Amino acid sequence: MLPNFLLPEQVVRQNGSGPVIDLGEPGNSVLAVTLGVLTVTGAVRLWMVVVLALLFGLTSAADNPARQAFASEMVPPHQVRNAVTLNSILVNSARAVGPAMVARRSGAIKTGSTSVRMSSSLV
Repeated sequence: MLPNFLLPEQVVRQNGSGPVIDLGEPGNSVLAVTLGVLTVTGAVRLWMVVVLALLFGLTSAADNPARQAFASEMVPPHQVRNAVTLNSILVNSARAVGPAMVARRSGAIKTGSTSVRMSSSLV
């Protein structure tokens, strides 16, 4: 039996990266809308945030190998390293810049509505 952390890579190898990417973004969007709605309505509890964070992590664990495989499918073999590196730079930059932008806007806009708006960027 395979350890759980190897399963996303196995799914990508068997099915290609397309189906995993096609399910990853809508999955993240649904999770972001859920968090936003719970926050706006005031129904959010700590355990809900923990569960949603776990689901975000699981989605990312499946989505990231698929994106790297997709990047390597799009370029010639001698440029795979550059493509994967550029993809990683873009993802990590977005991880740094995105929360900074949300933190800046959170003073003017409520946190829940910011989360709902973020979900529209994931579609």
